Amino acid sequence: MIFEVIDYIFPKELQHSKGRFYTEVSVNLLKVLYYKETEQKETALKIADKFLSKKITAWDKYVVLYFIALINNDHVKASSCLQELCSAYQKMEHSVDKIYNKIGKCFAQEIHGMYRFAKIIDADLFSKIIRPRHSCFSEEFEWWQEENNYPKGEIFYSYPSEMDYMNKILDAQLPTVSLCKPYPNDKKFYKDEEKFANDLTENVKRILQ
Repeated sequence: MIFEVIDYIFPKELQHSKGRFYTEVSVNLLKVLYYKETEQKETALKIADKFLSKKITAWDKYVVLYFIALINNDHVKASSCLQELCSAYQKMEHSVDKIYNKIGKCFAQEIHGMYRFAKIIDADLFSKIIRPRHSCFSEEFEWWQEENNYPKGEIFYSYPSEMDYMNKILDAQLPTVSLCKPYPNDKKFYKDEEKFANDLTENVKRILQ
């Protein structure tokens, strides 16, 4: 898992959200941890506490609580949240297709990602977190990762020479996400998808030249 993608998808200069959804609340907390934004810590925690007071799903609750546990350097709570997330993950729908839904429940890559995120922000805290015991969490995978010094993943498939442009597209550098206000009477900020697409196109063109 390449966590450097955070620098592009959630850049430091991206302002914190008001926390309407669990994803927004989690990103606030993630940025506090990843960029060590101590000045944003209390505000992010207040937004999280307000969100947790609402009626939310178990998944939403324990994702937010997990990031709070990391901020509080609480390995016991973090371990408990990961275990609860595994249970919640099994109850979620991962696809409208019944077969793919069953397959989706076999490996909770999101939980592996959250678990591993702790390593990049605090190796000591990470070493104390107990891995969840659950069918959707592969402890063998984590053992292998540890024994091999957590190698970065690589693109598995390579297109043939006549389609090499596809390989270059996949190698293009990600552009940085920015915000915009596309609607005159709307005070909300939105991701500037058009700029992201244009920037990505330019990055690909540079490789193809």
